[in-house]
Amino acid sequence: MTSSELYHTNRKIFSIEEIDISPDVEVIWLNENFIEEVSGLEGKISVKELYLHSNNIDTLVNSSLSSLKFLEVLTLDGNQLTDLHDQLDVLSNLRYLERLDMRENPMGETGPLCSSFHHSFRIYDFL
Repeated sequence: MTSSELYHTNRKIFSIEEIDISPDVEVIWLNENFIEEVSGLEGKISVKELYLHSNNIDTLVNSSLSSLKFLEVLTLDGNQLTDLHDQLDVLSNLRYLERLDMRENPMGETGPLCSSFHHSFRIYDFL
């Protein structure tokens, strides 16, 4: 079985819900757009990699990330994420997540929170 990928990089997309995403897609590239929230991914349980870097996302709270049960890779660098603690609460439910990139976000919190969350990931890039 070959993996299914969806490429919508740098297409001036404002909402994930604008896109027709197949339920069997495994890799989604939505980087370098104008996306403000992670929604519209309900029922996409096959997604293993989600590239959302360089968008305008400011929170993961109440997002549809929790429906991505088998997500392994998530890039969120270069967004507008704040309140690291709230973001980590959401991310801690992604049991298969191996790679997370959250660099270049105005979170303002570092130190002990990053250290305590480190054990959940084999590879991570927070700051």
